Amino acid sequence: MNTFMFEGSEKKLEVFFSPDVHLLKNYSDSFWRQLCKKANIRILSSFDNAVCHSHILSESSLFIWNQHLLMLTCGDTRLVDSLIYLLKQFKQEDIEMIFYQRKNEFFPRKQKTSFVEDLGQITKKVSGKAFCFGNPDEHHFYLFHSDESYPIIKGDQTIEILMYDLADPIKNIFLRSQSAQEIREALSLDKIFYDTPIDDYRFSPCGYSLNGIHLDDESYYTIHVTPQNPGFYASFETNITQKPANEIIRQVLSIFKPFTMDVILFSSNLVPNMSIPDSFVRSSFFSKMLECGYQVQFSSFFRPNKYPRPPFILSNQVPS
Repeated sequence: MNTFMFEGSEKKLEVFFSPDVHLLKNYSDSFWRQLCKKANIRILSSFDNAVCHSHILSESSLFIWNQHLLMLTCGDTRLVDSLIYLLKQFKQEDIEMIFYQRKNEFFPRKQKTSFVEDLGQITKKVSGKAFCFGNPDEHHFYLFHSDESYPIIKGDQTIEILMYDLADPIKNIFLRSQSAQEIREALSLDKIFYDTPIDDYRFSPCGYSLNGIHLDDESYYTIHVTPQNPGFYASFETNITQKPANEIIRQVLSIFKPFTMDVILFSSNLVPNMSIPDSFVRSSFFSKMLECGYQVQFSSFFRPNKYPRPPFILSNQVPS
């Protein structure tokens, strides 16, 4: 009997630095390896362009720009320890904004920390506010942002599509393919955006990650798949705005064909109304304008032809 259970749901750290800070992408490889080591992960593959270093990690991804970094980890990683490490390496005035995010897990008791415990560590170093988006006994995510006055970027938008219970033919591609190239070509994952070179990696015995970075700006997209029952999970994230959000969502759904999903929109503008295929029903919706100037919208969807009522995942409680 296979008792191996890998947690696909990601933790996410995004940090914006002052223009006075020396360009992050010029920091040494050893600095970034140490950052990853703090979360108990390592760099597996890397590529870059003029403005970004992209790394596929043993658990998800790391993107490094001049004054901005994005780190995603899954499994039972301690991403909060990487954040604490960063805070020790820089002065308070060097950091303009911090976002720390955790999605509810399939196996929360196997995690080394909870969001509440992470929050306790973070707020010893920086002040900020924390929120829970979603019902605590269903799909939801936690978000912390620091109190710094951050000059928001007009038109900045991030789309996260978190997908569960994919259609069997899609599952089989990830389970039976022998290489990253085979997976990529079968699903045309490198054709979602043009002019966006990619790096991808197939894990053993299972798993897949892809990083794409635009040729000459800070645009990126990333895909992570944990093809293991009962926690079969795939995530897609991008800040690319060349396509409307609704078009991106529909394209991703047409590739992965999930039966349930969550969509998170994070925008400096008013979040557009989502146009989801009629085969999905929205089971929950939460929206909030953060004091830092960004609007966050969280929705859960399911296909009623498979689930007569919304499925849910047991998870940790909402922080007080």
